[in-house]
Amino acid sequence: MEIFNIETQKAIMSGDVGYPFLLSRSFAAAEQANGLSTSAIAFFNAAVKCLIVGLTSPAEQLLKKAEEWLLYAIKNNEKLNRYFLHATEASRYYTLSLLNWMIRNSHDTNSLRQSTEFRDLYLSDIQKWDKIAISMILPEYFDAGRYSRAIEIFEKTPGFHLPKQINRIKTEGAMICIMCRHQLEIDDRRDELAIGIQAFLNRNMNQWLVNGHFDVAARWMKIVYWKQGSTGISSRDALMKCLCHV
Repeated sequence: MEIFNIETQKAIMSGDVGYPFLLSRSFAAAEQANGLSTSAIAFFNAAVKCLIVGLTSPAEQLLKKAEEWLLYAIKNNEKLNRYFLHATEASRYYTLSLLNWMIRNSHDTNSLRQSTEFRDLYLSDIQKWDKIAISMILPEYFDAGRYSRAIEIFEKTPGFHLPKQINRIKTEGAMICIMCRHQLEIDDRRDELAIGIQAFLNRNMNQWLVNGHFDVAARWMKIVYWKQGSTGISSRDALMKCLCHV
């Protein structure tokens, strides 16, 4: 199994296909191709990777570029070539919330509210809920503090069930459901949950990083270690906790 290596990934990000290429991307070309928001999400993902491997300056530039392009796409209601009504908007607003967290160390409740409201609209539009896709969006509901709604979605999704042993949970959806139940005092297994979360992160973090899912790693570090700013650490310090789970 490949292990995420900081020096190797730093060299890749410093090369021709890394941050120099992303920073050279043309706004006009991306706008003409209806690709501003997808580019912005890619910039954010790359910025997180840069921060993790110690490339702070290019990370700051990528975050700024991501925010500028994403805000423009939202303002002008950009229609992607692969546009999914309500789901595209939800993804944009959730990325914007993560950008505000990373840039300003803030919990962007407005963007989180809009993200989950668009998710609700999208879920009402589709006939069949795919449990893999649902599992990937449930952290947004937890981040937004919509614990009851996350549980409701989990329970309505075919194929989902609550595992009896928290420390054996492998998927985001099941872990989020347990965490929501704890927040609402439905499940009082505090110590078991704390151990289970660590086991879940240890089980998944390396693959997230190796497979390039740096945005997923970021949101889990926000949820687990930053906790809406209540833990007193910065967003950057919370993000770096991901390396404890590799």
